[in-house]
Amino acid sequence: MSVDVALWLDDPSGVADFRRWDGRDWTDQVLVEGVQVTSPHHSVLEPPRLGKQETAIRHQVQNQAGVTPASDDTRVLVINHQSGHTLSQSAYDVFDQRGTKVGAARRFAEDGLVKRRRATFLDYYLRLRVEMLDLNGEVVGLLDRRRHWQQTATFVTDGAGRRVGTFVKVRSRPRTFSILIEEVPVAELVEQDRRGRHFLILDPDGERLGKIVKTKVSTVVGVMTAARRFTVERRTTHGSDLDTLLGYAPIALDMMLASVYEYETERELTLEPEYRI
Repeated sequence: MSVDVALWLDDPSGVADFRRWDGRDWTDQVLVEGVQVTSPHHSVLEPPRLGKQETAIRHQVQNQAGVTPASDDTRVLVINHQSGHTLSQSAYDVFDQRGTKVGAARRFAEDGLVKRRRATFLDYYLRLRVEMLDLNGEVVGLLDRRRHWQQTATFVTDGAGRRVGTFVKVRSRPRTFSILIEEVPVAELVEQDRRGRHFLILDPDGERLGKIVKTKVSTVVGVMTAARRFTVERRTTHGSDLDTLLGYAPIALDMMLASVYEYETERELTLEPEYRI
């Protein structure tokens, strides 16, 4: 199908990594290794044709989340939550920045009694587990939220049961979550607006590594919640535990911040490290 929104797309002229499509025609603006420059094209370029899903994902990443596409597709993930009544009904699809599905996530199976209890305010306080899946449906990770009074932590393990790291709430004002690997803090997520919309990502020395932004927020009263969408831009170190934890960060935050009295629709978390590779 034709593309009627402005996007950065693969440069059909081959001059740069990406060229700007304004919704009607190709422009002179291109991206070369993440740097925007001008490069006029002198030949007739065919208009882009993308599927509905591909267009929607790229629009989410670039225009709604404000993330510039990267030449390395693994640096950007899109984690879209499917509609449900409570967080306990969590199911997510995972895409790369081009709209290709690369995985999924689902709530860990539980018995009927626990499911019914999760449909009440107790959903906020009970244990919640979400499995990360590859394209073959194999479990590659597990997020395990355990909440106690004034304390929330989510433990992350890989498909073999090895502990990858932990997200733990360390302060309430501003809400701050520490990322631990082998019990050593490697980063913090620090709330900036007291509404859970903006988080800074800091290293142990307080240097800013990036930010998480929740956009297009509209409030819904009660336990009903619509699908939530997350865009993740991360530093890729190809298999490191920190890389994995940054990819899981939106789901971990979603699990730890969730309350039936705090649900919002169209939630998008955007993780944007300041570094460029």
